Amino acid sequence: LPLGTHVHGYFVTPPAGEEATIPPLPDDKKQFAIAENHALLIEDDFSFYQRRGQAWKVVSIDVAKEKIKLEPIATGPAGAAKAPVPMKQGPLLPGGNEPGKLVKAGINTPFTFDIDGRSEIWQGRQLVELGAIRPGDNVQFNLAWCQGWGQGEFRVGRLWLDEESRTRATERQRQRHVQYERERWTAGWIDHIEHFDYGGGIVTATPAATAPPTCRSCWRGAAIGTVNISLETRGITPRWRSCTSTCCRGSACQRTSSAPALVPLRN
Repeated sequence: LPLGTHVHGYFVTPPAGEEATIPPLPDDKKQFAIAENHALLIEDDFSFYQRRGQAWKVVSIDVAKEKIKLEPIATGPAGAAKAPVPMKQGPLLPGGNEPGKLVKAGINTPFTFDIDGRSEIWQGRQLVELGAIRPGDNVQFNLAWCQGWGQGEFRVGRLWLDEESRTRATERQRQRHVQYERERWTAGWIDHIEHFDYGGGIVTATPAATAPPTCRSCWRGAAIGTVNISLETRGITPRWRSCTSTCCRGSACQRTSSAPALVPLRN
């Protein structure tokens, strides 16, 4: 996401033993410190509202004054233009995502936002001018930093005018996610480690739910920390062997604990 993008998040207090992982704020910023400083989920406005079945109808736009008024609309069966995007896993998240209802957290009343020449307006496959926005359009947006943020003001950073532009934005973001995990590893749980008598062994791990399916085929011959692996069965049951390659910085691989742990799996 571009720097300055407004996001929503769900946070928890640090797990026992990890209270010091977040460094303390300077004395003049301590009033902004919160106890819940470990993030469970962070998502932009587009994802937050669309996944909970809320879109926005353009009420009016004043290009000269750089203002746009939007009205939230439910996109579920209770009154809407399009069924909400369902959650694919896990329990219902806080904030309201019941079909046909507006969100409970977030903005759920008509609101006037800043909009200017910096705002990206997407229609179909291309960027368009502010003049392409029409009252009555159903849109999604990403908000950005605004000069009047201290007074609760927001600026539209990106706005998607039609279903084609929103679908393409979703696919572009998915491709970024896939590529990111290919280049920077994907997370998984180590379930079991079986050590061979004369070095090497078998690591059984479960990939995180966020791991893209297309990345599973990339795990063959990858590495977990200082351990070389190769894909076998059950999604991922890799074998590992001692090595002296650059992944170990010239030293032999060390055996690890068999206790379950969250580890990066390199694609």
